[in-house]
Amino acid sequence: MPGEFFQTVRRLTRASNIDPGRIVFELTERDTVQNLALLKSFALHLRREGFRLAIDDFGSGFSSFSYLKRLPVDIIKIEGEFVADMLADSRSMAIVRSVAALASDFGIRTVAEFVESAEVLDAARTLGIDLLQGYHIGRPAPDLRVV
Repeated sequence: MPGEFFQTVRRLTRASNIDPGRIVFELTERDTVQNLALLKSFALHLRREGFRLAIDDFGSGFSSFSYLKRLPVDIIKIEGEFVADMLADSRSMAIVRSVAALASDFGIRTVAEFVESAEVLDAARTLGIDLLQGYHIGRPAPDLRVV
């Protein structure tokens, strides 16, 4: 089955003339990974094909750091609950700050989820977070917009 998936994705990207480096596959960190060896093989194959890998909701589970050690991760999407609460809760701020610093040390880009106000946006930028998403940035839309 993974072979079929890779063949299909490769065919679609070539037929559409899309650079695989512009496509990011997300692994939701809340999902339980039953076979880390299989996931690592899958992720390495994605990387060899030029695709990128992101971990969504980073920090929501207990295995977050294990993923960073074992998988070729390009992007970490910081759990939105921590981002949304970071101005009112010092522990959330410490987690966001620590994840941003760790990602920077590993050469991994960061995305702050749940950026719902100008104050949270400013704080995330101050912490060096690379990309931001949330209603303050823009609402979900049916059309693809490049910003």
